[in-house]
Amino acid sequence: MRICRRDGTALSALPETGDGWQKVSVYTSEATGQHGDLIERLRRDGAAGATVLRGVWGYHGDHEPHGDRLLQLRRRVPVVTIVIDTPENVARWAPIVEDVTATTGLVTSEVVPVYVESAGGVRSARANPPNHSTS
Repeated sequence: MRICRRDGTALSALPETGDGWQKVSVYTSEATGQHGDLIERLRRDGAAGATVLRGVWGYHGDHEPHGDRLLQLRRRVPVVTIVIDTPENVARWAPIVEDVTATTGLVTSEVVPVYVESAGGVRSARANPPNHSTS
């Protein structure tokens, strides 16, 4: 796994190379609203799919722990948006992730190996993403 961005600072470029798909995780806070913008823009740009998971309590680096508190007006829970796609597609929508995380957030990337099971056993293979277009 590589750290690509932290608090708006680029540390490594997307996408990675290699056989398999690429998993990109974007860690933010519910209070920023970045995850909603990110999902909408990725969907419009044709990303294979994305999942948003909300936490209860979290922290990263030297930041204070954050989460919901009693009598709090807005949510501050940690949020992670996970996208898995081919490196070619990640290269196409990487500028969206960079734009959404221009000032805050943590972006990590890792190659997800693809395995195909057949009668002869399990072998490593490169797979094409399914086409889920609704045209």
